[in-house]
Amino acid sequence: MRPGRFRHSVATWAIEKGATPASVAAFLNHKSLAITRRFYATHAVPTKVPALR
Repeated sequence: MRPGRFRHSVATWAIEKGATPASVAAFLNHKSLAITRRFYATHAVPTKVPALR
């Protein structure tokens, strides 16, 4: 597995857990916040709805 896949996973998980796109952009060292929004903030997987037992 290539390191870029881990980077994408961490960024996606951070967005899903409520991190701001700006903080994720700083962590990933993106030059533009638009890059982070395009690749991570708009593609995050929605939270699963808990199943009834």
